Amino acid sequence: MDSQCAELLPLVCAVLSDPRQSLPDDTCLEKLLDWFTELTGRVSGLSLLQLHPCLTDFMSAVFKQKSSEPVILSFSLRLAGQLAASEEGFSFLEHRGVLDRAFGAQGVRGAAPWSEATVRSGWVRGLGGMLQHTPARHFFHNHGYTAVVLDLQTDMSLFVAAAANQLLAQILISTPSLPGHASPENGIGGVEDGTVEIVRHVGEALCSEDPLRSGQVLRLVGLTVGRCPQQVTEMLWQRMQAATERMMGNSQRSVQQPLLDALLAVARTALFSSADSSLVALMDGLLGTLSPKQAIPFASGIARLQDGPAALRRKATAVILQPLDCILAATDQQHPAGLVQEFVGERSVLEEQMSRKASCVSLLCLALSHTQQLSSLGLFPDPPATALLRCVLTVLKLSSGVAMPCGPAGASVLTSLIGSSRVQRSALDALGGPGPCPGGAEVPAEVLAVLLEYLRNPGVDSSVLKKAMQAVSRWLCFCSDSAAIWLFLNEDLIPVLKKRLCDVRWEVRDSALELLTQLAEQLREKPGFRTVLSGSGLPVLLLSSLSDPESYVRASAITALGQVALVSALAQELQVTPQELALL
Repeated sequence: MDSQCAELLPLVCAVLSDPRQSLPDDTCLEKLLDWFTELTGRVSGLSLLQLHPCLTDFMSAVFKQKSSEPVILSFSLRLAGQLAASEEGFSFLEHRGVLDRAFGAQGVRGAAPWSEATVRSGWVRGLGGMLQHTPARHFFHNHGYTAVVLDLQTDMSLFVAAAANQLLAQILISTPSLPGHASPENGIGGVEDGTVEIVRHVGEALCSEDPLRSGQVLRLVGLTVGRCPQQVTEMLWQRMQAATERMMGNSQRSVQQPLLDALLAVARTALFSSADSSLVALMDGLLGTLSPKQAIPFASGIARLQDGPAALRRKATAVILQPLDCILAATDQQHPAGLVQEFVGERSVLEEQMSRKASCVSLLCLALSHTQQLSSLGLFPDPPATALLRCVLTVLKLSSGVAMPCGPAGASVLTSLIGSSRVQRSALDALGGPGPCPGGAEVPAEVLAVLLEYLRNPGVDSSVLKKAMQAVSRWLCFCSDSAAIWLFLNEDLIPVLKKRLCDVRWEVRDSALELLTQLAEQLREKPGFRTVLSGSGLPVLLLSSLSDPESYVRASAITALGQVALVSALAQELQVTPQELALL
């Protein structure tokens, strides 16, 4: 700490501890805590306390008063936790009774300000900062603070409840890994008492009829498993396993999603390594019984488990693709081989939801979103890339109003898609970045043809146009070695871009400039691009965009000019030097 700060610190502490003073804005306290965090990263808490006794005096005064402003109390509790994060700082503050007055039953917890959520949050976060070493953990457990934190887990304030959950997870994760194994009978072999108390609470809460308690402990399990010792994970799983079937079968919908998240967290541990484990059987059964809205994200989580059984991952893939399969069925098209081999769950349930516009759009966007995410991670081995790509193109065509043959049952499904910007954005995202494309040159040509229709359509939403332009950029880069691409650029894309650069919507003008910038970055060294750009009239439009009334468009125009400045023949067309263009 420099001399100026050291000189000012006693004055700051005196102001903060004076109950007659009030802060107009508590953001300064957050900045002060950040400063102390930086300090304790370089200097031990004990050194700070010894060099600056005003800190101890300040905390003692605030905790004795019990009537300080709630924000000051919260700040002081968190500061005490920071300074006690080292064993030496902890011993110093404990010996002077500061920690008892801060966290004990006769201290802040027994005073009126405890009713304030900011004080309870500061109390929890202060303890979390302190629990970095064994003496602090003994202090915590010996004073019975575990029970208090467990009560705060269902606090009325979401911030307090979340902080309590984080602290409980911190305790479980820091549990020392000891010899012995958890047994179904007692589940406590070799684990310290505080952890046992928390695990028992988890079991009791999961058996209760209170959805708030059950949901919070499931979130705790999700935060903990995979990061805590294997012994603790096994104990938590034993209690979850017994309650899962009952919780999925009751009407507590608020609990079901936290339960699914907790199951996926457990599946990322060694408990999932065995193909015949009870966890695998449970997840397999849930894929067929969950509602489609719950099943798709759950299936996506399973598909990411690369060490899971192949059969389970194939089933999860089918669940994600089933809404797309319904679209293909509605169009009376022959299903691409490998899209969905076997339907999972009740087909009638999905078909009924797909017949209603709101649920149809929601499920289709959900399926497209998870398809795109898994494809980008390389975790989508089935179906073949071409089959899935053609299915996405079908969705794009339908949502833009392209007529396709359909039966009476499929008419309502297809009607739901027409003009849906939400579906269009999701489908364009699902086109992704192409990899090695099976199916020959006709597949990229079909993709570009569909995208071009979107760019030409005057009724397309500006956000959809932006995504369509981004997709064009990706696919053109992929196909840049094909001679047909330069014909597409010259005869199709450039005329559309020139029109979009004059669009009445500034967002569209901005997106067109971004597309031109990306093309220049990717294709500048290609002779075909220089030929297409020269004489196209785009450079003159770029210069005129510098005086666009919208500042975002002007900024994008400068960027675009900077990228195309060195393209052959551009400077001559503009009658300026490349160096002058580069300065724009």
